[in-house]
Amino acid sequence: MEFSFKERYWHKLTDEERQEVYDSNPNIFDFMNEFKQPDWCNYPEALTPLFGCSSLNKKDTKVCKETCQGCDEYKT
Repeated sequence: MEFSFKERYWHKLTDEERQEVYDSNPNIFDFMNEFKQPDWCNYPEALTPLFGCSSLNKKDTKVCKETCQGCDEYKT
């Protein structure tokens, strides 16, 4: 999977960039190798579909540090 995104953190991609990834139908291994979860997120494998963090996996949701601060997996 090759993307021209400068940013590799999933939560920092635009909605359009995320949609481009979804439309490419990547396999889970490529996806997990290509994109990173936030440094402040301690949720194991947070980006995995189905069992990952629901906030980070929503298509049209802007996720930021302030949104996740109430999570038990947030690390300071």
